Amino acid sequence: MNIIIAITLFFAYTLILCVANKKIPQSLSKAVLALPQLGTWVWTLFIGAISALCFPTLINTSSEPTFPLAFITLMAMLTIAVCPLDQQKHKDTTIAHTIATYVAIICSQLIIIMNQPILLLLWLPYLAAAAYIYKRKEKFIPTFWIEITCFITIFAYCLLQ
Repeated sequence: MNIIIAITLFFAYTLILCVANKKIPQSLSKAVLALPQLGTWVWTLFIGAISALCFPTLINTSSEPTFPLAFITLMAMLTIAVCPLDQQKHKDTTIAHTIATYVAIICSQLIIIMNQPILLLLWLPYLAAAAYIYKRKEKFIPTFWIEITCFITIFAYCLLQ
């Protein structure tokens, strides 16, 4: 049930940000900066809630060799939540946010590779779209779609456990 709530929250938040920005944002965290009336606390609440709802399942269902990766992913997600991505005001927290983002993406996908590698097929639409757009030399915003695909694979992994 927690996973369903996390998925609903994730897609509702993402849809609201896209509609409010009137476009697909460069990344989930940068979308909040485009809406200063929301404040960065909305971002902290969103990622904190997703972590609280989703990652206990991720930790409980990870195999013994991937348990440390699940824990590192959770810590990275919490770091992302508390470190705003605002290069003008908080340069140090922006660096922490960026490093934690890479750690969370890499560790979460390693968990999937080691436990349910078939779920990596969920990356195929992203890769196909990226190749198509790159071939047409159009502007492509990969960070947003990488984040979306990463969350989808995590949600799928948790649902299938």
